[in-house]
Amino acid sequence: MSLATRSYLYFCVALLLTSCATVDPAVDFDGYRKISLQQKLHKAKRALSNDNQHLALYWYRVAQSIAPDNTMIQQQTRQLQQTLHIQAKQQFDKGERAKRNGRYTQAKKHLLKALALQPEHHQALTSLKELDLLVMLIHRGSPPLFKNGPSTNQKPSPIDHRHQQQSKLLQQATRSLKGNQLFGSISLIQMAVGLGVLSPAGEKQVVEIYWGLSRAYLNQYNIDLAYQFYRKGKEAHKSTLFNPSGSADELSTLLSKQLYQRGRESFPHKISQALYYWEACAYVDKNHRDVNGLLTMARRYKDRLDSLGREP
Repeated sequence: MSLATRSYLYFCVALLLTSCATVDPAVDFDGYRKISLQQKLHKAKRALSNDNQHLALYWYRVAQSIAPDNTMIQQQTRQLQQTLHIQAKQQFDKGERAKRNGRYTQAKKHLLKALALQPEHHQALTSLKELDLLVMLIHRGSPPLFKNGPSTNQKPSPIDHRHQQQSKLLQQATRSLKGNQLFGSISLIQMAVGLGVLSPAGEKQVVEIYWGLSRAYLNQYNIDLAYQFYRKGKEAHKSTLFNPSGSADELSTLLSKQLYQRGRESFPHKISQALYYWEACAYVDKNHRDVNGLLTMARRYKDRLDSLGREP
């Protein structure tokens, strides 16, 4: 082999080694971020095309967490928040007008719509509480509050009033849930819990409604909300004495399976998301045979990435 040929081969090898050494491993993670961002934006646009502004706002917020400096995402998020705020205000104003004019059923309908559009609408929640109390006081002498025991002339205690009001709200929440009116059911159960300490029967109803909401969102493949309402039901169940039905065990099995699968789909490219789903799976099913080992592996992998200064 001639000297010129050997020199050329050495040059090629040196060039190849230099190019390999200068590859930034973070480029792959940036690529994954871009792919994830496009997926979230696609879901947001699809939700908008289906006129589901709540879901669109959720996906835009997720996209904003991936790309916080993206002007287009910031603008879309603000626009959706403003639209929902305006619609909620319109429903609130209609409800207030109907309440002033004595149309209480119509007022409640508009106020519930306002809460469905903007769950953090404190004025609507306060107005609903006042409306329920007003209606209860108007019909106070109509139905007997006691079937046996005290006479109808005896005034019930404030606790009896509160539990009666909570019972009505929880019954309405159950009917809304059966009618697949999930936002209405959420608003009603929040109102009932916000009134104060529940009766034992009310606590049982709250647990069943939360788990019913979890099951409904699981059927809609909204795993995140399904887990959140399962957790609310689990926490509420700690203070009750009743034993959950077999359907609760079935819900735990189905939910843990979906959470475990979501974690598998997220690992290793979305390590934080994988950890979230696997930790949720361990919360739902403490005896899951695989998730604890995967959690240990994923945490070590994330610690290693953090030590290198990269966040997947």
